Amino acid sequence: MNDILLDNDNDLKIINCDFSVGNSFEQEVKIILSIVKGELKSDPVLGVDLIKNINSFISEIGLKQKIRLNLQRDNKKTGKISIDNGIINIEQKK
Repeated sequence: MNDILLDNDNDLKIINCDFSVGNSFEQEVKIILSIVKGELKSDPVLGVDLIKNINSFISEIGLKQKIRLNLQRDNKKTGKISIDNGIINIEQKK
């Protein structure tokens, strides 16, 4: 899915005085992983709150399931989700 892109500080990415547009899957996933349930008025149930879950006793399987459910809620088509040394990899299904 193409959309307006954000930079590393979550500000609009502007190139040559114009909005940068491209595949927004990765940035949308990043946002869903970081937001807290109730933070979005349009979908108050959406949000993984990754920081809270990393510091809790959630199992890797539980965390993967929570990630998958939230991404499905936002109609993201995902393949394999893996967690390797604290790095989360989410495969985009086409």
